[in-house]
Amino acid sequence: MSFRRYFQLRYSPVGVKLLETEDGEVMDRFCSAVREATNRRVIAKAFNCAGAEVSLFLEPLKGFEAQGILIEPYNEKGDYDVVLVIATPEKVMEISRAFKQVFGDLLVARFSGSRAVCGEATADVIKVGKPNVSFLCEGARVLGGYSSEEVVVGFPAELFRRFERELVTGKLKALCGCLTDDLPEHVKKKFMSMGFDKATDHFMGYINGKIVSVYVFRGDVSDRVAIYTSLKFRSEEEAEKALEAFDDGEIIAYRREKWLEVSKVLKLEEDIARAVKRPEFERWFLDEVEGLVKLVKTKTA
Repeated sequence: MSFRRYFQLRYSPVGVKLLETEDGEVMDRFCSAVREATNRRVIAKAFNCAGAEVSLFLEPLKGFEAQGILIEPYNEKGDYDVVLVIATPEKVMEISRAFKQVFGDLLVARFSGSRAVCGEATADVIKVGKPNVSFLCEGARVLGGYSSEEVVVGFPAELFRRFERELVTGKLKALCGCLTDDLPEHVKKKFMSMGFDKATDHFMGYINGKIVSVYVFRGDVSDRVAIYTSLKFRSEEEAEKALEAFDDGEIIAYRREKWLEVSKVLKLEEDIARAVKRPEFERWFLDEVEGLVKLVKTKTA
């Protein structure tokens, strides 16, 4: 499963690489070239856009002044500096939740509404070495072909590869569940009858003194459910020490500052819509939840 498929994106991510040799064609705008590159390879040696020229060619972003730039649909084996993702704010919300779970860090937005795709999402990402969300600029929206419902996220290429690898290998923590309103009514009622309140994409309950979230993973068959809880420590050092106690392959734990966040993915034998109808489901599920809470309390005592 690719990054695009996981988040059900309309466009393929785009890989960008600065070139030391002059190559390619003169194009109107970098932002419009990125849109073109969701479907085909583009190589440019200059742009008829002052913003792109200043952002990409007039200073050494990688120890040399770029003479050309390669832009193409992302290939996991490609050699890139930056990977750009065109998405709606709703999709960026999902991506940011996933990013936080995988890396324990926030996906931030540093933007000014000027030189957006070329500067904020590309040049700045190369300079800083961290991803950035850009809400675009007038040039991108009016001349670059971006709709009012789109934004762009730029990732350092190697970070993007690691991110996608976590997604496709199934190691992603408890997140990106089905929207609860999209679940069958009897599924929602079942979780609510067990003491969980319905949120946007998860259920939340208070079990044995701990807040527990429940995510139903989306897919053609929704046969995976993730349970998730967290614990706050007095210091980051204490949290890091507690993290070492979790070496069970079934339990996924990571530290977020002073917090230890712990989750477990439960594999059902059938779709959740059928599983909840079985009389043994409630006791089995609550036992799993209570077991995770007990484990967290025991190993972090």
